[in-house]
Amino acid sequence: EVHYANRLVGFMKKIIHRWSVVTAQGLIAMTQYLADELHYYPGISKKIEIAVIPMGVNLSVIRKKSKSSDINLAKPMRIVHITRLATEKGKDIVLRAIDYVIKKGYKICVDFIGDETIPGYRDYLFKVIEELHLPDNAFNFLGYHPISQVYRELADYDLLVHPSRSEGQGMAVLEAMAAGLPVVASSVGGLKELVV
Repeated sequence: EVHYANRLVGFMKKIIHRWSVVTAQGLIAMTQYLADELHYYPGISKKIEIAVIPMGVNLSVIRKKSKSSDINLAKPMRIVHITRLATEKGKDIVLRAIDYVIKKGYKICVDFIGDETIPGYRDYLFKVIEELHLPDNAFNFLGYHPISQVYRELADYDLLVHPSRSEGQGMAVLEAMAAGLPVVASSVGGLKELVV
């Protein structure tokens, strides 16, 4: 997105966002976590009504995982992490988890789906990979995928991981659960409302 590369555009976006939030007569939040956070947003009246309306996914466009698909430990477990490449999304946590799981003797391959939005972050991740001596067959950086492609491919995975450091809701988690995938997510923000 252009606001990541252009500081002036990012600054203007923040001003417009702040103005629209503090002048609103009512607000809608996707999770109770976000609603609670909005009560502490500077300039928002404590009297303003904040409705919680969770975001959903269109179940008819997401291919479902077959019920009979058991995990075969003789083959590498296929894991996916779908988010942009950004510090708060926890890709470095996933890399350290890969190292831990491999050292326990399991075979896994994690596909990272998402574009780089913070310049240089991918380079940082490759330094982590080098530091951990991860084998090349344990991960793939697949870049951006159109959402229609993600919806077709989700059911081919065994697990979705989502160790975000902060998260308002977590659409990738909703989409994975809609496809019938088990999900391992961090206990932060709106994720606590989605994953049992």
